Amino acid sequence: MKKRKIAGAISACALGVLSVPPCAEAMVQFQQDLSDLACPRGVVAIDGRCEDTVVLQEIVERDTPYTLRSTVVPARVEVLGEYCFFECSFLSHVVFEANSQLTRIEEDALAQSGLQSFHIPAGVQMLGRKCLARCLSLASVTFEPGSQMMWMGASAFSGSSLQCMCIPAGVQELGAYCFFECPSLTVVTFEEGSQLRFVGDEAFAGSAMESIRFLRKVDARELVFLRSCIMEIFLNNQPVDVLSGLYGGTDILRSVTIPRDTLKIRGSCFKCCKSLDSVLFEANSQLVRIGAGAFAWSRLRCVSLPASVQVLEDECFAFCSLLTSVTFEAGSQLKVVEDGAFVAAPMKRIDFPHVVSAAISVFAGSRIKKIFFANRLASLFSGFYAGTSVPQVVVVPQDVITIGPYCFRGCKSLDIVFFEENSQLETIEEGAFYGSGVQSITLPPNVTVLREECFAWCQSLTLVTFQAGFQLRVIERSVFERSIRARVLLPNGGMFPATQLNRGWMRDLPP
Repeated sequence: MKKRKIAGAISACALGVLSVPPCAEAMVQFQQDLSDLACPRGVVAIDGRCEDTVVLQEIVERDTPYTLRSTVVPARVEVLGEYCFFECSFLSHVVFEANSQLTRIEEDALAQSGLQSFHIPAGVQMLGRKCLARCLSLASVTFEPGSQMMWMGASAFSGSSLQCMCIPAGVQELGAYCFFECPSLTVVTFEEGSQLRFVGDEAFAGSAMESIRFLRKVDARELVFLRSCIMEIFLNNQPVDVLSGLYGGTDILRSVTIPRDTLKIRGSCFKCCKSLDSVLFEANSQLVRIGAGAFAWSRLRCVSLPASVQVLEDECFAFCSLLTSVTFEAGSQLKVVEDGAFVAAPMKRIDFPHVVSAAISVFAGSRIKKIFFANRLASLFSGFYAGTSVPQVVVVPQDVITIGPYCFRGCKSLDIVFFEENSQLETIEEGAFYGSGVQSITLPPNVTVLREECFAWCQSLTLVTFQAGFQLRVIERSVFERSIRARVLLPNGGMFPATQLNRGWMRDLPP
């Protein structure tokens, strides 16, 4: 019988690399061969990726018609390495010898195998990324009493057919997507004395659980129960705090009241809460910040923000498809509205109590028509109109010196930009007209700087005219990136594709 070390010996077993006849006598002999030949004295790892760590040898010819259906892992093995049983689709059972020294099961070690059940030795401390992912027949995973398990990696059981799980007390972290899309998973419990501290993004997304009881407060990341059947989340015997972050992506909440002493609503706290249509704040609220995506994709209809709120973070009310009214209490301290805070909201008007700082595309894709600061209509150059339906024609006043970053970004309705006579404009900042619908523009002679991507992705832009006596000194890279139809017209009648300027200033550009 040919005996030689091969890279990926076990992971290729479905193709016959490590194969066994189905009869009982052959299985006994196979296990003897595995013990005697495939795991030499001193070997403490089984791995299927790197040749210098592969320890199982080919014990039958590659073209044998049989495939590996079960195996026994020797007690002295400490690691199941990356991909060691990957895609072993006929492998239904992996058994560990008594007193197993196994401490780790690494990335994709048993992923997409045919396992039906799996019993994890007590000494295993970590499960690597996707180690048991997409095991479509895997209904049961159990742990030996006294389990030392501390960490379950990202997507460890994702896409499997698990029905229930009792998580050992020592587990401190469930990685992102740990039980993602386990549609048969109906029960998850925690051993008494649970040390769980962290639950990653979408850890139980798509599961069939209706109820779960945590034994201690956990740090929950984004959308832990998205698209699941969860209807009850408990901390010990009480409903978990509404600000815990665990309700994001669920249909549990209809209305929520924010306690007076709350300083910040954490990011994604109520994101994708499709049943949430009302948020209230206790009197004399001390709330300072509303975190990124906090209410995004919820069904809020109106919001009255406390006077104490100073910052609205990125996309905090984005894609709230029913949000038509946002108001501010008297004495509002609002200072900053960050990127996309009200993206795609249907409201047509908002009255800020005073001038505030705007980031990129605050109202992009929304129906906003009028933005007021202290009862005065906001200038088109305030930066708040990026991505909105601005007028088809924009006239730049004579005293405007700078068109700010991303000022008209994504304004598809914008066709023409005019400049008043004797314009003092000097700089067009980064991304100012990025992705807008502008068709032509004649730059005033005082313009000296065109910043990066200021006319990028303007696919309707056909003509950029430089007036006589133009004073351009700086043209940064990618100014006309992807504006492939645009041509530059010089005062002497010369014309060339605008994309030639994407590398920056051209020294031979005629005056």
